[in-house]
Amino acid sequence: MRGRPGTCVLWNKLLAPTRLRHGRRFPRDDGNPTRWAKNMSIQTASQALPAGLGRGRRSNRIAVLRTDTVAWSEITSEIEQWGPGEGLSSWELLSASGFLNGATQAGFDLVWRFWKVGESPEEVVASLSGDDAVIIPAPYDEHLPAVLMLLEVGVPVVLAYSRLADPRACWVACDNRGGVVQAVQHLARLGHRRIGYVGGPRNIMDFREREQGYLEGMANAGLPVNPTWVAAAGIQRDNPESKATAAQVLQGKDRPSAVVCATDPLAIGLIEQAWELGLRVPDDVAVTGFDDLPEALEVLPHLSSIRQPTLEIANHACYLAACCVLGQSPVFRAWQLDLPTTLVIRESCGGAPGLQIALGDGAGAEAGPQTMRQELEWRMRQLVAMNQEMEELLYVASHDLRAPLITIQGFASALQRNYGGALDERGQQHLKRIERGVDNMRGLIDSLLTLSRAHKQPLNPKPVRVRSVITRALSDLDAMITERNARVQVSRRMPTVLADEVALYQVFLNLLSNALRYLGDQPTPLIAISHKAYPEEHEFTVQDNGVGIAPEHHREVFQAFRRLGQVAVEGAGIGLSTVKRIILRHGGRVWVDSQLGQGAAFRFTLPRREANYDRDDDHQEDAQRHPDHRG
Repeated sequence: MRGRPGTCVLWNKLLAPTRLRHGRRFPRDDGNPTRWAKNMSIQTASQALPAGLGRGRRSNRIAVLRTDTVAWSEITSEIEQWGPGEGLSSWELLSASGFLNGATQAGFDLVWRFWKVGESPEEVVASLSGDDAVIIPAPYDEHLPAVLMLLEVGVPVVLAYSRLADPRACWVACDNRGGVVQAVQHLARLGHRRIGYVGGPRNIMDFREREQGYLEGMANAGLPVNPTWVAAAGIQRDNPESKATAAQVLQGKDRPSAVVCATDPLAIGLIEQAWELGLRVPDDVAVTGFDDLPEALEVLPHLSSIRQPTLEIANHACYLAACCVLGQSPVFRAWQLDLPTTLVIRESCGGAPGLQIALGDGAGAEAGPQTMRQELEWRMRQLVAMNQEMEELLYVASHDLRAPLITIQGFASALQRNYGGALDERGQQHLKRIERGVDNMRGLIDSLLTLSRAHKQPLNPKPVRVRSVITRALSDLDAMITERNARVQVSRRMPTVLADEVALYQVFLNLLSNALRYLGDQPTPLIAISHKAYPEEHEFTVQDNGVGIAPEHHREVFQAFRRLGQVAVEGAGIGLSTVKRIILRHGGRVWVDSQLGQGAAFRFTLPRREANYDRDDDHQEDAQRHPDHRG
């Protein structure tokens, strides 16, 4: 008998709080079941009545017709043990637990039926004649004739995880297409332009929908689809075909930088193939799966995945089957349902872990400001953690290297003191090489410590007269300026800035000493220090007329221990790297404008927080070699 539309006595029982695997619960009944149901996307609001509606209980059994070849004879005991059995994947166990829970809550027994290889549609229908209703999870195309025959004879049929364009059939599926569209859009927002896809068997409808979602997502993002980036494989990762397909997609010069997979096992298999090929995830290839199975958190890096409501789909399929048998209208007021998917972002795609982008109405919605802000905050936390780790590594390494260095130096001194007279000329040369090597290593260690302190030592910002800092730096470099016979010009007006005075002194000292080292054979060496004021910042320039730097090396000069080899100079090569670290910590920028053979202008900025200026108009503009003549 049919109940009043919009009400169902099964709904309260079905939504009773039941502990499921991984601690999930179905929603509690709050007296208004449509409040929870309204969040689901309903594919068909008006539909013809399903086959077998109101046929009544006969055997009190709902059959789940398996269309795969694995052995399910012991599935009930395996589910109770919450462990994967032989031949069963975690997805199969998860969906089976949903069927068992749904049938139990609806007051029906659940039986497992198997589609034997070579069995005709008539034989399948005959084997199901004693069951009240039939649930078919993800049928293959070749199974559809038997499904249609079941509908013809009036057997209630509910498809789970797939759809059927027949008004007599019930089905519960998820938004396969929209989920993949969202995953592609997210990868495109991360900067990927070569996105591939590894799908499942194309003779299953939900896998075809996922591939359609990939093509639609690429079209929406305006990205080209390379046929070599798209492939179909088996469902399981241990399948040799799946491994070969993953390797094929990842090989070649024009390989994709990101791949969306139709299942989590395929995605995990792709990550394993990437490792074997020497590719890093997500640095070399970003990976996203589908289903969000427990294995997604067992692989490193953790797998981003499109979460489909596996348990809910199975549970709702049993609910619809029970409604058909008892002749009660479902609370959704429709017999065909689409449940939304959720994009769960973890490390494997290079996004911020823990983000969940919910989808509805079959469309991939853009990530909102909250989502993007969370991702930016996560990236900032990652950068801060990486910087802290690098600083600690530099500091520890520089200290730990001193101990063996002192030992080497001590034994070398003892060897020279006690046995120096017994060494021939060749032995003396070897000993001098050891001493020179120790001196060089000590210099490198000191440079490592200096580089570490440039970022580790806390800043003490206060108003600082820049002219005083420059004067002190020129005074300390007086001998070097005299040796090079260089002329130094300083702008008449220099501001007072809010900065750490010691750190700012280090900046000018390093820039000036760098300019003096790379003056080359210039007959009239000149260094100019100037300043420009902008509304938001101060810009300082230390310019020389030395050997210059080719444009392709402008970024390289700020890297630690990097030398261009244009001029043989002393030092460890960390001066400009230290300058960059200090300026960045002050919230400024640093760069170089230069051409080879035309000198170099190193510029940096500091935020403008003070409006006071030094007015030394009475001083000479040119500060000559001696620091007492400064302008």
